[in-house]
Amino acid sequence: MEQPLWTEKYRPSVSDIPQDDAREYLEEASDSALNLLVYGPRGAGKTAGVKAMTDVAHEDPDNDVMTINASDFFDLTKKELVNDPRFGRFITNKRKRNTSKAGLMNHVLKELTGHQAVSGTYKTLIIDNAEAMRGDFQQALRRVMEQHHEATQFILIARTSSGIIPAIQSRCSQLPMEAPSFTDVVEILEGIAEAEEVEYTESGLKFITGYSEQNIRQAVLALQTVASKTDKITDEAAAEELQDVGVAGEIEDAMEAAENDDMKAARKIVDSLLIDEGMDGEEVLRLLVERAQYRYPEDLSVDLVEEGARVDLELLNGSSERVHLTNYLTEIAHAT
Repeated sequence: MEQPLWTEKYRPSVSDIPQDDAREYLEEASDSALNLLVYGPRGAGKTAGVKAMTDVAHEDPDNDVMTINASDFFDLTKKELVNDPRFGRFITNKRKRNTSKAGLMNHVLKELTGHQAVSGTYKTLIIDNAEAMRGDFQQALRRVMEQHHEATQFILIARTSSGIIPAIQSRCSQLPMEAPSFTDVVEILEGIAEAEEVEYTESGLKFITGYSEQNIRQAVLALQTVASKTDKITDEAAAEELQDVGVAGEIEDAMEAAENDDMKAARKIVDSLLIDEGMDGEEVLRLLVERAQYRYPEDLSVDLVEEGARVDLELLNGSSERVHLTNYLTEIAHAT
């Protein structure tokens, strides 16, 4: 039987959030329907903290809390949107024929937010990776927020507030969430290891924390990986088990898929890195460019470094991570 992911099994409550300011803020926010913009570095616990808060705020979170990952939702094709069971139920055949993709997305947002809560007085719509929304979609979201503010609370989660238009920022209470300290992450891992009755050394947990660069999600996943393969978590055991684990293999797989013109597989790996692994686009791009310099002849690697610089600028301007990383892999496909 497949073991559940420890990231889900040990999802924190609000009181478990290690950052004092964020914990106190979310404890107070659970008693109100204020719109929120929560931003901070990857792995800081933003999404986990918001979900912990909404679990407290709603009697029936399964029905009254909706989550959209912007990197997923806003990059869907029209066909994918219609065929997705989460959204297709709102789209009639007539609307499908006569409405643009942007129009369908706006309609879905209105449908998700326009109905009363199953229990309580309001629903919550969480938009994760909110900076991945294009400007026109953000403007459409602003109008939805204005129209349905009585029925729905809107919570946007992003790496920085700069990727969100001022009109939305002004409608949200803002919570900057700092990365957890090294000690915080070690203590989280220690609590999980003890709950799972896994033997460990302090140096082993510190190695995993350093390996994860203090990303809570990555650290917990790494802890589970090492615990599943060794009787005791030491720094030596963690180093041995993690040397081939992580994103390095996925970066290689993405580049190999691109070389074989299998862009569907390459895009799927990009999605996994952005969504499942919680990485940001700049980090994925950096790893792709670094690997390209070793993988390809000098003249080709120089071209790919230059292309990487162009894509990096697009990412800094708030453009869709998924689209531009896929475009970079497409350049690899054409060049090889």
